[in-house]
Amino acid sequence: MIKKLLLGLVIFVGAACGVEIFSNFVPHAGKFYVLEVCIEELGEMAGETFFIWAGYELLQSYVSHCVSPETSRRLARNRSRLFMCLTD
Repeated sequence: MIKKLLLGLVIFVGAACGVEIFSNFVPHAGKFYVLEVCIEELGEMAGETFFIWAGYELLQSYVSHCVSPETSRRLARNRSRLFMCLTD
């Protein structure tokens, strides 16, 4: 879980800062600028995806340790109702 969080951080910051540096050397009109922006935004979204994935795993581990075994089995069968089951 921590590896996913750190990987997401590296990808996000690398895309946001690292690729942004190259935008200073690319003219702000043309195909190369569009490509640079697409790569930057794609990298940021990939980093955010790893953040969400790590948060999901953290929530999953928290739920499995804090609820009864029957509730944990019920959550495993029907993940879409996760928050509804926690409020029962």
